[in-house]
Amino acid sequence: MVKIIVHRHNSKMGKKKRLSKLRSRYKRLRAKYKHLLIKHACLDIRFKRAMKENQLKAEYSILRLTEADKGRARQAYKRYTTDGHWNRPIARDGRYPQIPFNTDRGKARRERKQVKTAQERFTASHVHLVCIEGQKPHVSGLHASHLCHVLSCFKHLVWEPATINFARHTCVSKGECQKHPGYEDCVFEKHTPPKLRKLQVYTKRK
Repeated sequence: MVKIIVHRHNSKMGKKKRLSKLRSRYKRLRAKYKHLLIKHACLDIRFKRAMKENQLKAEYSILRLTEADKGRARQAYKRYTTDGHWNRPIARDGRYPQIPFNTDRGKARRERKQVKTAQERFTASHVHLVCIEGQKPHVSGLHASHLCHVLSCFKHLVWEPATINFARHTCVSKGECQKHPGYEDCVFEKHTPPKLRKLQVYTKRK
């Protein structure tokens, strides 16, 4: 009879040696491919940043504007506002005032005959915050909140979460600010809006 003896490395010393070899090998590989790891980390950060920007652009169309579009938006804002107030009639159903102006995206769509005009409409409060004040929403889900609760006023505008914006409705019903920790208080003051610009009615000549 021939006995076959199998040596099993179950001792603690053997495990420690194998672990030390693996650690040393891991360190050598990490040092060898350090530049690739750094490149991968940078690409990962850029990818996450681009995903965040695309998500914000999908939610806030005002962020898609180019620098030329922002210049047109400022000119249109000056026409539609006077001293920080909307100078046109506001819809009775409580819709936010919107500013129309030509955009590069609208021109491209018109050239492809997808639309008849190059004009696009943007909420006036978003135009004021992004194009005039230079304040962009840094996360999704933010609302352009009117601290003075007057739709025609753009002097007291901030970006804040929807929960805080909706909580300010109780301040209006009670006539005083109920305090919102971490956010600005409501502004209750008399507004003197400018005279509304007369709407010009054009009649076709026969």
